[in-house]
Amino acid sequence: MTALKIEYDGQVYEFDELDLDVDEAETIQKYVGRSLGDFSNGLAVCEVKSVVALWWVMRKRAGQHPGATIRPPAGFKPVVLFGAWVDAVRKETERLTAEAEAEEAEPDPTRLPADSSPAPAGTTTTPVPPAGDLSLPG
Repeated sequence: MTALKIEYDGQVYEFDELDLDVDEAETIQKYVGRSLGDFSNGLAVCEVKSVVALWWVMRKRAGQHPGATIRPPAGFKPVVLFGAWVDAVRKETERLTAEAEAEEAEPDPTRLPADSSPAPAGTTTTPVPPAGDLSLPG
């Protein structure tokens, strides 16, 4: 999976949960009050602190300097960001599904089609001498 491209507030932000560094992870965990797994699960169910933490890390990664601690701005609407995150997850899932289907549709160049099996390889045999001629040569 590549970084999600989240379209929010007139800008496209990238978010890759696997790319969090220790400082970001600790800041998120401290703010959310639980583990990073809970942060991830919280995103999936629109848990407000998880969505605010997502906003913070997206802005940090975009070079917008949201501060060393997580604080939502006045008027922040977490459900709007949640909707943008859901849309990004949906698009990434569709992209991965299409990629997998394309790979399945491509013929495997190492496999022969079923109707063009190679001919059986013949073996060299010694002819059987006619009956009654069982004498050794010479």
